[in-house]
Amino acid sequence: MKYNSDNYNKIGNSYHKKGQRKKALTYFQKALRMDPNYYPAYNNIGMLLNEIGDFSNAMEYLKQAIDLKPDSVTHLYNLAHAFESIGKVDQAIQYLERIIQLQPNFQRAYSTLLMQLNYTFTSVQNIYQAHVKWGQKVESEIAPVFNQYSDRTFNKILRIGYLSPDLHNHSIVFFFEPVLKHHNNQYMYTVCYNDAVKNDKYTKRLKSYANLWRECHQMDDESLARLIQTDKIDILVDLAGHTVNNRLLVFAKKTAPIQVSYLGYVSTTGLRRMDYRIVDYQTDPADCTNPHTEKLFRLPNTFLCYQPPDDSPSVVNAPLIKNGYVTFGSFNAIKKTNDYTILLWSRILHAVPSSRLYIKSKAFNDKPTQERFRSKFQANGIRSDRLILNGYQLSNLDHLAQYHFVDIGLDTFPYNGTTTTCEALWMGVPVITMTGDRHAGRVGASLLQTIGLKDAVAHNEKDFIHKAVTIAQNKSLIIQLRKNLRTILINSTLCNAQEFTQSLEKAYHDMWHQYCQMKHA
Repeated sequence: MKYNSDNYNKIGNSYHKKGQRKKALTYFQKALRMDPNYYPAYNNIGMLLNEIGDFSNAMEYLKQAIDLKPDSVTHLYNLAHAFESIGKVDQAIQYLERIIQLQPNFQRAYSTLLMQLNYTFTSVQNIYQAHVKWGQKVESEIAPVFNQYSDRTFNKILRIGYLSPDLHNHSIVFFFEPVLKHHNNQYMYTVCYNDAVKNDKYTKRLKSYANLWRECHQMDDESLARLIQTDKIDILVDLAGHTVNNRLLVFAKKTAPIQVSYLGYVSTTGLRRMDYRIVDYQTDPADCTNPHTEKLFRLPNTFLCYQPPDDSPSVVNAPLIKNGYVTFGSFNAIKKTNDYTILLWSRILHAVPSSRLYIKSKAFNDKPTQERFRSKFQANGIRSDRLILNGYQLSNLDHLAQYHFVDIGLDTFPYNGTTTTCEALWMGVPVITMTGDRHAGRVGASLLQTIGLKDAVAHNEKDFIHKAVTIAQNKSLIIQLRKNLRTILINSTLCNAQEFTQSLEKAYHDMWHQYCQMKHA
């Protein structure tokens, strides 16, 4: 049989789907040797290289694919993703905007654009308007479905549906599992709609806690909405927002009587048909005027409940004891580490002359990205030998063990860490944060105040630098926190799953009672 570029490309795709990347790459390259202008192979090689962390080479292939087919939204989207992967958020946004001009109904790209805005210093009002524009568009095109199963009994066992693409080894699980595990079956009947491509041990555990488990990855929006209605869901909770693989169009149909945005997203969804967004008084103060399409439901303490990983390494002594100097650190997503954050961190390093900074990110597997970040610090007067830049660790255990090399965590702005902050605290590493002007920039304050570390919360740049420097100069405090933080965390409201779940269930009941009263009025 005589093969052409198409044949080789198809074989490459089949190997890629099986996770056999080396074989896939061989066949994509064969396709290009047959035809150097065969753009699908450039795109596929770019995607593959992006997956393994060879971002710079990935972008070269993706740019070649775009040169050969400039209006391919697939190529443009993959290049935007590559830019996002190395922290070039502004460039990613430019490509996403171009996609939406070419194809306004490319929902994945539109949601990705909205998500990326949260990593920038775009004003809260402009971020809101961008979400509203999207929401108005989809709600004008999607008619709400008739809810024929609605049972408006005031006091009953509420049927709570949780919809998520992340019910596997994902940061969401460390905040969702304790809730699902502690739901009271006398008051709640839980249904999980698992939209994850892959299932693992976390999926299996979650499945054991739910009253009913539905696999819905293969279902289109129409079928999924019908299933949710057949299950007679009273309150449907979205755990994804505009993050990747979301199913917000199911919520645009007003599939359930009450719809709630929770946990997975730091901003408004932009949907008027999303009734509530669950937050707290720290992330969204009562006097906060930030706009949102949902009604904010503030939980009494924190809006988060953290369950530490079950495969955690032990806490070890603070590295400053052995090193003789303080090591600051951040393991946040690289797109949170913008020029402003680097400027503040650099000022702290200047104020603590012997200190080091350890940044861990998958992006640093890419040498040009490493060099770019070293140059950013150099522009702020920080020598390269004061930086430790490390690539991605494969397992949770390896990842958490990297905190053995960090004395003090530094937060990112305008988008704080969440899981990374909890992990640092769990590993005995105090984190310094600064309150911002939006939910994403106040999560750090919420976490730290909840566990009683209000002194680690700064209110302006000067205060942030001062607090970081002050703790760096207090060796005995760092050693003491190292020994005690895990105990402090586990005994705090943040890790009290039973108490937290009760407050969440009360919130659901309050939402339901308001709904019933409104319908009966």
